[in-house]
Amino acid sequence: MILIHIEDPSFKEIQVSCAQSGNDVTVPLNGIFVQCRCEANRKEAYIGFDLEAIKMKWRADAQRRLTQHHGEYMAQHFTVHECKTNGMVFTKTTVNFHVLKRDAEEWFHWIYEELQNKGNFLPL
Repeated sequence: MILIHIEDPSFKEIQVSCAQSGNDVTVPLNGIFVQCRCEANRKEAYIGFDLEAIKMKWRADAQRRLTQHHGEYMAQHFTVHECKTNGMVFTKTTVNFHVLKRDAEEWFHWIYEELQNKGNFLPL
């Protein structure tokens, strides 16, 4: 396994690094590196972050707000494009979701900004 640190991340850069067999990618989040995975096929893109390293969990109100925003996007775009998706999924320290490939960079930057907002988290 090769661990790749990307200081100024973009969806495309992480996707390319993740596509290389055996690579794990980390990105900086408030001074700590967290794992990130980005993948894409012809229509959809997947974005996922594992935040265990920051020892924080998502606040319930932040999860609701993010899920609502993503749900509105899905209602507008995914019904038209026949993409298979499971919506925005949270665990205690992760967030994973799908978007249309053409929107992946914008969504990556949106969620990355949300991840940097310490008000979205509580200590574990």
